[in-house]
Amino acid sequence: MKMIDLKRMLAATALLFGVSHANAALIDFIEMADNTHGEQGYDPLSINIGGVTMTITGHATNDDDNQQFAYLDAGNAGLGSCKDITGSAQCDPGSDDNVTTDEFVRFIFSEDVIIDNLWTNNNHDGGYSDGDLINIAGTDYSAIKGDHSGGSDLRIDLAGAYATGAGNWFVAANTAFDITYTNIEFYISAIDVHAVPEPTTTALLVFGLGITAFGRKGRRLS
Repeated sequence: MKMIDLKRMLAATALLFGVSHANAALIDFIEMADNTHGEQGYDPLSINIGGVTMTITGHATNDDDNQQFAYLDAGNAGLGSCKDITGSAQCDPGSDDNVTTDEFVRFIFSEDVIIDNLWTNNNHDGGYSDGDLINIAGTDYSAIKGDHSGGSDLRIDLAGAYATGAGNWFVAANTAFDITYTNIEFYISAIDVHAVPEPTTTALLVFGLGITAFGRKGRRLS
């Protein structure tokens, strides 16, 4: 194989495997609450990820009205849910700023995505213990499993070790992805997400690989 052919194939392969993470982003809710955005409630909280809009809303099934808020809580906390906010967008009461009984946080994306990881914490209320559970997309997870980083933050590799299988955490466009209270209150520290490449883009890249391989074979036979 000539060196130029090898270089072309390596470049095309790198592009093929890199396109799925072209719009990858780590959204750090602790950093947002403590610095860039400050502590406040949103209905909704919208974040642009390389052209993909992530819309976040807070919910409670035990509230006396139909409006709740996604809430960024400062002080090494992150994203929670709040039933009511003041005129200055502060949670009222202040103790209702995490995800607790009958509450959940909902994520909706404008395009198909894969959530690779997320981090949670219980930094304001004593951390996690044996038997603590958090419900992610309808499945309960033990809150003490995973790799811990940044104090008591819990890292859950959604596309691997603590999911039922790679690919099961694909989230279709405009489909709800909920993180829900089971038996322990928590904040969402961060989320790692990337857009799914358009089928036509992937097909063109595969076609390009095929053309490269065919051209190499043709020159060898000539």
